[in-house]
Amino acid sequence: MSIRNACLLYKALKKERLRELDLSICGFDKIAKNYKHHCLDSNGQYFIERPSQAENYPNEIFPGRLYLGDWHHASDAQIIETLGITHILNITDTCENYLADSHPYINYLHLNLHDERETNLTDSFNQIFAFIKEATLPDAHDCTLHMNTPHAHIG
Repeated sequence: MSIRNACLLYKALKKERLRELDLSICGFDKIAKNYKHHCLDSNGQYFIERPSQAENYPNEIFPGRLYLGDWHHASDAQIIETLGITHILNITDTCENYLADSHPYINYLHLNLHDERETNLTDSFNQIFAFIKEATLPDAHDCTLHMNTPHAHIG
């Protein structure tokens, strides 16, 4: 990878507010293949249009298979199409399944749960696990899951 391409990649990823940057020893082509939505051309233009609703892309949890985002991501058709998302886990009582009508190929699991620390996911865990498993198993080659949550609570 040339210094110029590395700088362009760094600039694109910095806009996404990434704190870490790992450069592939396989070169820019491999990065561009998997993360075209983060790459700039030699004129400083993104290879792929930026999201229309959200300011950035959701966090990638499992490369190319599992993303964590919010309602902005789940309602942005540009993101859903660019990342090839086919399943959306919507665990909120405030967000609708935004693209259900315009993108009928998307499989939704919508659990109407309150966004509070006291909310107990125990009763829904098996259903959530089965949905994630279905969308991310290696034999589900064209399935990608996006988890739509209003906030992430840790601790």
